[in-house]
Amino acid sequence: MTDPDARPHGGETLSELSDRVRDWLDGAGGGDDGCVVAITHGGVVRASVAHILGAPLMAVWRIEIEPLTLTELHAHDRCWRLKRVNCPLRAAR
Repeated sequence: MTDPDARPHGGETLSELSDRVRDWLDGAGGGDDGCVVAITHGGVVRASVAHILGAPLMAVWRIEIEPLTLTELHAHDRCWRLKRVNCPLRAAR
């Protein structure tokens, strides 16, 4: 957890995950206004939130994402904004 370039058990590094998420967000937020739904795991959500807030990469370890919750992000003019995080699905209706 202290080395963003570590490759535990041969998996993806934190740096690679962050780059992949950043590239996806930049592509998804650069087009016309619309709606995109992504169902994913907490690591991707943490990397997304850190990227949107411009936080340092290691900040992902300080972002708590609860299972089965909604994180809502909005893109407008190639700029992402964080609307809500850890919202229980029942309350998101």
